[in-house]
Amino acid sequence: MTRKGFTLVELLIALALAMVLSGSIMWVATQTTKIYNHSVAKVELYSRLRYAFTVMENELARMRATCDLEFFVDSQASPDKSNRHWDEREEIDSPVNLAGGWGPETYYHEAPEIVERYYTEVDRRGEEIRRPAFEIYFRGPVMLGGKMRQANIEYRLVKAADLVELLGTAAQGAVLTYSRSTLPPVVQAETGTELSLIRVVRYMERSIETLVRTDWKSLMRTHISEISSNVVEFSVEYYLRNPYGVAGSGTRGAKAGWFTPSRDFGRDAAELPSYRSQEGDDEVYIKEFAYGSSRLQSRVRHPRGIIKKGIKVDPRMPSGNPVLPYFYVGNLKFAELGIGDTIYIWPDMSGQQPFPGGEFTIRNIVNGRLSFLEPIETSAWRNDKAGLRFKAAYLPHALRVTVVISDRDGRFTHRLQRIIRMATKTNT
Repeated sequence: MTRKGFTLVELLIALALAMVLSGSIMWVATQTTKIYNHSVAKVELYSRLRYAFTVMENELARMRATCDLEFFVDSQASPDKSNRHWDEREEIDSPVNLAGGWGPETYYHEAPEIVERYYTEVDRRGEEIRRPAFEIYFRGPVMLGGKMRQANIEYRLVKAADLVELLGTAAQGAVLTYSRSTLPPVVQAETGTELSLIRVVRYMERSIETLVRTDWKSLMRTHISEISSNVVEFSVEYYLRNPYGVAGSGTRGAKAGWFTPSRDFGRDAAELPSYRSQEGDDEVYIKEFAYGSSRLQSRVRHPRGIIKKGIKVDPRMPSGNPVLPYFYVGNLKFAELGIGDTIYIWPDMSGQQPFPGGEFTIRNIVNGRLSFLEPIETSAWRNDKAGLRFKAAYLPHALRVTVVISDRDGRFTHRLQRIIRMATKTNT
């Protein structure tokens, strides 16, 4: 019986076909793995973005308009001065209480604020890119330990290595002390994979009003959590409306739109300018959502207010109806306040008869003149009551938050932007 085998050519062809088939299978497997890994990275990235915005939207929408942002003890400065508002020397001198927001580590913050800062990213090719690293600091409700608390909340970017070091120290039993020295602002970074968006929450373990002891410092708490890793950019814009035009002029037309603190500082200011501070070689712009207040009056030099007695008898009303006294401040129209909002007015120290300061509810606003629901007795006054200090917090109509994050390798980035409307804004 004669046996026939494969020729050398046939073997070579079969081997070549097998190699092509194997290569095709390996290529398909490799591409499938790449597609799978890419899809997993995208899913992880989108999940981090969704989580970040879920947390921020819930808390930012419920921020409070307040000029008493930090925790304080009323009447601590003076035994006979109880007004339910913060006055100088009434703050609780604790690193937990005074470490947030902008300024030195022991700086009191009266109102919600947005800090506009940038950092330099050095990419793989050595090129430098300017990236936003905004901060927002406010007061609002937050759920911690199964309990809803009123807390001071801050969102900002930090280097992940600094955050890990701080939390690692706290895990070893050390007291968690958050400050600008433990988590400094980002100045330069190599790609966005080393930055994290964090939330810092400061709160009192018990309400100050129910305390029967004076050891308030021991009740201060700090909670830090990472909202998202691999964050490349974080910016917060705010929407303001000013029907009176540019501050102090009233002649350049109505202003409304999205602002950043640096734009608000310039010629396009909606009404109150932001203020500018120097940090090394960089200029940092800060927007505080408040009229008046101790800090703003010293920085932007607004004139203090006047209670005008008005005309005792309105000539248009021969029957003799009196005109209500009103509060007026030069160069301010109070465009962001609405009917039902409150303003706290107190007298400056002078030799005149003291004005009975307090909190007043706005009844009407006419071209920056505020009349109140509460009556103001002016019969004992000789002239209009001038030199009055004031503070009134407000909220923007909405915030526009933008976050850009990357995958773990820093190759794929995604940008997400959301508009968050204020749930407690009264004059929308």
